[in-house]
Amino acid sequence: MCKILGCGALNLDYLFVVESLEHPILSSLGIKAGEEISGSREDAQKLLSFLDSYAISSYKCAGGSSANTIAVLSSLGFNCAFCGTVGNDSEGEFILSSIRDKIDTSFIKKEGLSSICIVVLDKNNRDRALFVVGPKGSNFHPIEKINISNLKLLHFSSLVQKDGLVFQRKLAQKYGFDHIISFDPGEIYAKKGINKLMNFLRMTDLIFLTERELKLLTGKNLRDAIKDLFLVLGTEKKNFYKKTNFKISMPMIIVKKGPKGAEAYYLSKPKVISKLKVKAYPVQTIIDNTGAGDSFAAGFIYGVVKGYDALSALRAGAFIASLSLRDFGRRWLDIVGHKLLSLLIREIEAQEES
Repeated sequence: MCKILGCGALNLDYLFVVESLEHPILSSLGIKAGEEISGSREDAQKLLSFLDSYAISSYKCAGGSSANTIAVLSSLGFNCAFCGTVGNDSEGEFILSSIRDKIDTSFIKKEGLSSICIVVLDKNNRDRALFVVGPKGSNFHPIEKINISNLKLLHFSSLVQKDGLVFQRKLAQKYGFDHIISFDPGEIYAKKGINKLMNFLRMTDLIFLTERELKLLTGKNLRDAIKDLFLVLGTEKKNFYKKTNFKISMPMIIVKKGPKGAEAYYLSKPKVISKLKVKAYPVQTIIDNTGAGDSFAAGFIYGVVKGYDALSALRAGAFIASLSLRDFGRRWLDIVGHKLLSLLIREIEAQEES
């Protein structure tokens, strides 16, 4: 069976539901609705101490953007592995225990202190803010020791540690010329700007972004940002595209728009940008939107690997995202993970019949 490799942060997520994100203490620590920031362990402890008394409810789970996507893809039946770091601490063991029986963890280095992510959710409108603290005292496995057979796709998301992007570039250079690379940079990488990500973007076939992340990455509006990205994306993969046959056009830009659904941009002809879009699935009660974009990416990637056309892949992503909104973190997978594949197949078949 083909294998999918994820690479990105492995976090211990602390989720807190609060009355409002508009609070002086939250503001003093840089917490703003819709934004993701990184900070020190000292500030994280201040934030956790405040939230312990201020929050209405809380939940703890393993997280990380790429890790969330890989966890969903594993539940969809793929043979998955993950490359990253966790701490040699109780948090690291908690993170590993959540995936050890489902995902190949042999490329995860365990040392130092684990990364944590504090997610603060507004109870009324479900706006959220993220505060991330990277790992400390940890190093990645040497690239030469990462050898994977039957690899089909690599999925990357951001790493907070200073050498994270350098490591990911080396991994992309090792495998990316002959395999699909999907990339969900998030705000942390988008804030670096397009020039600092240039070498990575040249190897990227699928990129998942919100409109805000597009603006952060390029400094331009949606239309111009899309144009700029297509000047870079996949420019080192032309030989790969010539010798492979996909149902979707690559490179492709997928814009995640939350309750407004999602859009996919591709080059239908040289310099001619075309667009597909899909509506979000209605969800009666949204519990937590953390990781919904990661779940969307998993559904879309499933469609790509299985040979769906782009519209069907978008629909698969939207459907999986809607399921993730119904519980905190990855807890929804604990409930429906065993039947996730059958639910998705049933949904795709219903769409084809309609």
